[in-house]
Amino acid sequence: MATGHNERYRDREYYRRCLEQYDLDGSGGIEIREFIEMLRQNDEISEKIIKKLFKYGDKNKDKKITLDEFIDLVTDRKFSQVFGKYVNNYMHFILPNQKPKYKPTGRRAPRSVEEGQSEVDGPYEEEYSCLPPPIGMVFISIMEIIFFVIDEHRKSKSAVVDSGPMANLFIYNPNKRYEFWRFLTYMFVHIGYTHLSVNLIIQIFLGIPLELAHRWWRVLILYFLGVIAGSLLTSVMDPFCFLAGASGGVYALLTAHISTVIMNFDSMACPCLHLIIIIMLISVDVGSALYARYTATLDQTIGYVAHFGGAVAGLLVGIWMLRNVEVTNRENKIWWIALILYIFSMITLIAINIFWTSHFQKSL
Repeated sequence: MATGHNERYRDREYYRRCLEQYDLDGSGGIEIREFIEMLRQNDEISEKIIKKLFKYGDKNKDKKITLDEFIDLVTDRKFSQVFGKYVNNYMHFILPNQKPKYKPTGRRAPRSVEEGQSEVDGPYEEEYSCLPPPIGMVFISIMEIIFFVIDEHRKSKSAVVDSGPMANLFIYNPNKRYEFWRFLTYMFVHIGYTHLSVNLIIQIFLGIPLELAHRWWRVLILYFLGVIAGSLLTSVMDPFCFLAGASGGVYALLTAHISTVIMNFDSMACPCLHLIIIIMLISVDVGSALYARYTATLDQTIGYVAHFGGAVAGLLVGIWMLRNVEVTNRENKIWWIALILYIFSMITLIAINIFWTSHFQKSL
């Protein structure tokens, strides 16, 4: 019992020494201006976030963080997942020779860490959750399978691409651009078992991890926006091309993983490995698409422009749609740049499709 009491006393002394470094007026607590000064040593944290953090820590609303509130704050799990590393760095900076009994961020270290090994998961990986369940990509995949089965069962024996009832109604047909729903619904139509299988595999294996970290509705919105961007860009850049398949959405999922690395680089356990794997997948698929379009002897034309449109949309939308575990000033700027670029690009593509009628009359 005496040993435990001494340990708690040493921990409290450690936190008290940390707090006193910025209690400049000796008031017994850190006021808002002192709190801002304390955390702004790391210029990645915005003043807005620091003020929210101060409000969260000031439990008794006396406009200062007392010692007990300071200890509660840095040992609070919700706080430590987002801000813990900054306070941890701060403590070690001002008291470099002090080694607390446990991590000052308040999270109990896993067994591997307690035994002297490195921690495997970062704050980003800790966001993974099955509640709510990742149902978005499963739902989309089921719909795509249903559309494919209907078309395979009822299509004519001719080699016409859009001979099935679902394809006739939903495929993107450049001669029917006025049927606006086709800019989205072409994602449900697939030509052949290979086309369907590849898209299903990629969107399940890449989409579900995103849903676990960012929740299914965010990923589903991103997927739809990638599909629409793909068809809008194709209608402008490759107006002869019919579109079928979910490649625009699949590419949006691929580049959304790059967005998560950009916005959560310091929070991920292995961001570089994550990035390398995604870039390799994109490179293989892009190479296959270009080969099929220009080299292989195939009956159908591959709409690679839709791949590019979906990829760009996924990258931009992923930055401002998906979750950012630890927000910094730099990431705030990236967020706004991505949002503005996306809105500007979509308005431009929509305007061209509506008003530049002569472009499409010449191409049809």
